[in-house]
Amino acid sequence: MKKEMAEWRIKSSEPGIDQMEEQKDVLQKLEILKSFIGVLQKEVHSLVDQIEELHEELEGKQLRCRQAKYHVEELQGELVKSHVQTEETGKVISKEMEKVKVYMVNYKTLQNQKQSFEKEVMAKNKECDKLRTQLQGLEAGKNQLGKEIQLLKTLL
Repeated sequence: MKKEMAEWRIKSSEPGIDQMEEQKDVLQKLEILKSFIGVLQKEVHSLVDQIEELHEELEGKQLRCRQAKYHVEELQGELVKSHVQTEETGKVISKEMEKVKVYMVNYKTLQNQKQSFEKEVMAKNKECDKLRTQLQGLEAGKNQLGKEIQLLKTLL
């Protein structure tokens, strides 16, 4: 374009029809370029608007990202606390399980003693029944002897 303008200036010193046609061509080209510049300006404005919208969208997403990051940090803190609490609870449960094992051993020992005592009680009850039977027999013999003694006393 600059080249054409320079050529036109050189030729502008020579009057003529060629010069007028050239001026017409240059003016037409200028009009086309002006309209093209207008289109490009509209496109640039449109792109600026899109960039601003994208920038606003980016700021919103960055804010949400920061909020999410903060939330994740909070959740991580809670997770760590929960993990520590779980470990402590696990230790307490382990201690209690050890106590339960001791109680179970003692319980089994007591169960065995109970069974032994029950057998002993049954044996003593049988022995008691035998002794009662013997006592009843002895009392019957004593009564018989008492009667015989009475009879002998009366005879004497």
